[in-house]
Amino acid sequence: MHAARGAVVGAAVGEAMALTAIEQGGWPDAVMGGAGELTCPWGSGVAQLIAVGESVARGEAPPFDVGVVGVVAAAIADSLVGSGAPLLTDPDAAEVHGMIGDLIRSGSCSPQGDGVTAIAAQAALAAAFEDAVRETCRSGSDPRAAALAGAFAGARLGVTAIPSRWLTYVEGPGGRRTHRHRDLVRLADRLVGHEVRHAPDPRRRIGPVEVLDGVWAANAHRVPSFCARFPEGAVISMCPMGDALDGHPVRRTFLIEDVAARGANPRLAAVVDELVATIAAFRAEGRQVLVHCHHGVSRTGLALRAWLMEGTELDESAATSEVEARWPWLSTANERFTQLLQQRGSGTRAPAPE
Repeated sequence: MHAARGAVVGAAVGEAMALTAIEQGGWPDAVMGGAGELTCPWGSGVAQLIAVGESVARGEAPPFDVGVVGVVAAAIADSLVGSGAPLLTDPDAAEVHGMIGDLIRSGSCSPQGDGVTAIAAQAALAAAFEDAVRETCRSGSDPRAAALAGAFAGARLGVTAIPSRWLTYVEGPGGRRTHRHRDLVRLADRLVGHEVRHAPDPRRRIGPVEVLDGVWAANAHRVPSFCARFPEGAVISMCPMGDALDGHPVRRTFLIEDVAARGANPRLAAVVDELVATIAAFRAEGRQVLVHCHHGVSRTGLALRAWLMEGTELDESAATSEVEARWPWLSTANERFTQLLQQRGSGTRAPAPE
């Protein structure tokens, strides 16, 4: 699931960042705060990926003339059954089909061709998703190569390797409407037959409460209240919010699941590192920051405890007690979250990817 999501969202982010680099005349400087540096929508390559994906998800065969980016969707679906490439007129598309399938099934692949496929495959070996896309853009201005690098790196590293400041704002054409990251995640889930279970609505409205200096907490019900009070504030969401925050200018989405199983949150340590760095960037800009999840108890508690530990010498136990005194809805039921914070407090980091 994480690999499939990474491939689809990674392709979109890669193409959008390449077009951003072209628009700005070079690779943009990283912007941890504000709205980040991604300014362009994705282009025709990912638009075709979405069209092919919708068709394949309905049980239809992809067209013969599908391109190297569009074929990613068919490759994800075919990876489940290990089938070979469908009849394609573009040999590069056939190679991409095989590489995506290998990455999803085993986490590695061996490219045989050249051109944009080879450029993307080489860049995708980078340790970080961001490096993979940046190196591809430096090798040329072809957005297809960046889209492929994003798809390859996303399939290899998982969707949580994609920087939140890019994932949150990525959007582009898909049929008759604009698609966003949540639409891409749903498409990837459909391609692999993943059943999404929606959490029940919270029974109560919690927050917003200023738990730590300039850092607020709430559950999903109370996010609009914070946005109305602080229109320039930053919102960090750790649960799906639909289109409720599309109009709020400064926000981030972190794909964290409240599940203790190790496979549920690949690279959790790195994701929490990024989350803490994002809060720091927003606070350095003088913004009030809201962290929230669906119920406002477990993932919200993880973020609050990690942030408190970052700025103090408190260990996990002391940080938990301090946060609980200020945010009594904190839950420590997810033992993996607590174990991660204990590792951070001892100065160790869990190996990544997990």
